Amino acid sequence: MKKVSPFKFMLSYIKPYTLKLSVAFICSLFYVAGNIYIPIASGIGLDYMKDGVDFAKINLIICSIVLMMFISSIFYWILAYLASSVSYKIAKDMRDNSFEKIVNSEISIIDQTCHGDIISTLINDISIISDGIIQTFIQLFTGLFTIIATLVMMFVFSWQLAIIVVVLTPLSIIVASLIAKGTSKTFALQSNYRGKLSSLANENIENQKVIIANSHQSQAQKDFDSIAKELKKHDMKASFYSSIINPSTRLINSLIYGVVVVVGAILIVNNSINMTTGNLMTYLMFTNNYTNPFNDISEVISQLQTAYASIIRVQKLTSFDEVKDGKIILNEVGDLVFDHVTFSYVKGKPIIKDMSFTIKKGSHVAIVGKTGCGKTTLINLIMKFYPIDSGKITINNIDINDISSDSLRERIGMVLQDTWIFHGTILDNIKYSKSEASLDEIYYASKVSGANYFIEQMEKSYSSIVSNSSGLSAGQKQLLCITRLILNPKEMLILDEATSNIDTVNEKLIQKDFDQIMEGKTSIVIAHRLSTIINSDMILVLDDGKLIEKGNHKELLAKKGEYYKLYQTQFANS
Repeated sequence: MKKVSPFKFMLSYIKPYTLKLSVAFICSLFYVAGNIYIPIASGIGLDYMKDGVDFAKINLIICSIVLMMFISSIFYWILAYLASSVSYKIAKDMRDNSFEKIVNSEISIIDQTCHGDIISTLINDISIISDGIIQTFIQLFTGLFTIIATLVMMFVFSWQLAIIVVVLTPLSIIVASLIAKGTSKTFALQSNYRGKLSSLANENIENQKVIIANSHQSQAQKDFDSIAKELKKHDMKASFYSSIINPSTRLINSLIYGVVVVVGAILIVNNSINMTTGNLMTYLMFTNNYTNPFNDISEVISQLQTAYASIIRVQKLTSFDEVKDGKIILNEVGDLVFDHVTFSYVKGKPIIKDMSFTIKKGSHVAIVGKTGCGKTTLINLIMKFYPIDSGKITINNIDINDISSDSLRERIGMVLQDTWIFHGTILDNIKYSKSEASLDEIYYASKVSGANYFIEQMEKSYSSIVSNSSGLSAGQKQLLCITRLILNPKEMLILDEATSNIDTVNEKLIQKDFDQIMEGKTSIVIAHRLSTIINSDMILVLDDGKLIEKGNHKELLAKKGEYYKLYQTQFANS
């Protein structure tokens, strides 16, 4: 992806809302016009009282000022509403695009990125950007126009005093810029440590049982405190810098105001300029109007610094490489061929090494081997979760890189050892594999899998709310995943230790149903139990990422090789 500047990155999200921002722009002009009118009217009213009070004229001036304040408030409300509306819509677009990028990115990239950091960016950083956008739009429109319009009027009333203001005002900008320049690193570190803390908290909450079981609470607390202390340090630095920007600019602007008062009074006393008391008051109000936007902008600078750091983090998230998908639609699953395939999660450390084999359509294949030999990795490659380093994988003589991922995965059903249950009803969890399934189909699938037994014992049966942390046992979760597969069996079935968390009695019952489901379908089974291996058409034996043996159960036992050893150590007692 071509790298763009953070400014252009944000501009791409702002552009669709040009019309709303144009209306906000017009509203800001009317708001500024009201702010210009009020000082002029106030000065005129003061001059009316110079030679005696003319209540008719004074009342008219007061009424006009009140009316103008009311109208200006309405335009400011519209401006603020539009700025907020655009900001929240941009935040939604940014989250939608970021999430779409995440789900369509290479799994290897997501694996190498802290998940808590991704969540923090998706939620916290985009909220920070949204808040910064609101302030930027409002201050940019109102502040900029106020400065320009007020400056013009100050030159109209007194070019001498206007020059003094113009010369001194940049001092506040210089001070604010110098402080902001020194804080950019602090705000970037603040955002990074927020992500780290979110990631660590997420990790500890998900693995609470492991922490408690190993009496690791104290160390977990120390790890959390360590990052929390670093975050506090950068939070305090950021807060300190934020707190000194506005007072510094206000001090300088107050000095400018004081200089104008003194010089203006001296000029009036000495009759150096043609200015009335009312005009001087008008001019002082103009000076206040002129310097106030600089104060407001300085308040926003720290927020913009934080937003800028967050923009860079979101930009990094949306720069993940998307999966390069194929265009060919797979109409059926034929022969699956691995042709000299090599793959590594980390470059230079291959997990699968020059592997070749063929799985015929409709055959039942088992994959066995020691832990870490590459069994599950083979499944990941078949599913196109990761791109291979070299070689070729084909289905129906078509390179899977040329096959549409959706059409491939629509024809493959999976049950993994690591189950996934989302927050929702049991019914919705089962229907995840077939959203249009009828209740009768769901009840039948759950009875076949054996899940119906524990579901019916729950308080609300199929309407019970469950999640990964809801208290379901590992076996119950696995039964729900098996139910999904039974509900919608595909042409190719992949069972990666699918019954590892289920007791032996229920496994034997499920295995009979699996045999019926797998009838006529291509099936690939990773398992340690004899019942899922002994009747396979072909068994692939892996060791250290290599295919060292293949054949059926009897053939491999006769060879008395690695499979024979595995059988003796793991399966003989069965």
